Amino acid sequence: MKSLSIKKLNVRAEEAVAVPALLDAENVEFNSIACVNWAEYPYQPEVKFRIAHTGDAILLHYQV
Repeated sequence: MKSLSIKKLNVRAEEAVAVPALLDAENVEFNSIACVNWAEYPYQPEVKFRIAHTGDAILLHYQV
């Protein structure tokens, strides 16, 4: 099983559109999602995400 450490940021995201810039400024790394669950649908797009938290909010940024 994989584990993931989630960084705590001492910032506040007022709007969702600000999340990527906040994560950039804090050097939060992307993690890849490389799992295809359906054998009959073999297409696998490149998907990655990064995650952090502020203590009262979870910040997620997906790229597909």
